[in-house]
Amino acid sequence: MEPATRGFTLLEMMIVLTIFSLLLGVASLGFRPLWGKHQVRMATGDLIQRLQTLRIKAILDRRKYQVEIYNHFFLSHRIDAEWTQQQLNPGIQYHYSKVDTACQRFEIPKTIKISFSSAGSTTPITICLQYEQWYQKLILSSYGNIRTTRIR
Repeated sequence: MEPATRGFTLLEMMIVLTIFSLLLGVASLGFRPLWGKHQVRMATGDLIQRLQTLRIKAILDRRKYQVEIYNHFFLSHRIDAEWTQQQLNPGIQYHYSKVDTACQRFEIPKTIKISFSSAGSTTPITICLQYEQWYQKLILSSYGNIRTTRIR
């Protein structure tokens, strides 16, 4: 009498791995919309943090600071000093308007310019951050307060 062999055959293992990889592929397609929202949320948070930091520097240094968002770079400087350049999220499109309008009507500018006075005030501006079909508005008031809308 031959001893019974235990375990799985190579064919059984290949079938299980094929089914598993198909299920994983279908599940990953469901996460794609969440990725776009995540990109917008992260870019908005990053831009808010940079703008608030610069506003605080303007108040503490009692000097005017200027920001330019140009070609996915965040350029900032004190009026009498050198520019500092930081990379922004390359997948995000930055639009702006002087008034609060719908993001679809925004023009894609070459440069977005924002200035902070020594009191922390600024010109009101609305910036729309867009990644694929997802967008979020960042509204900067004349007092330097920043609020955002829901991601749509």
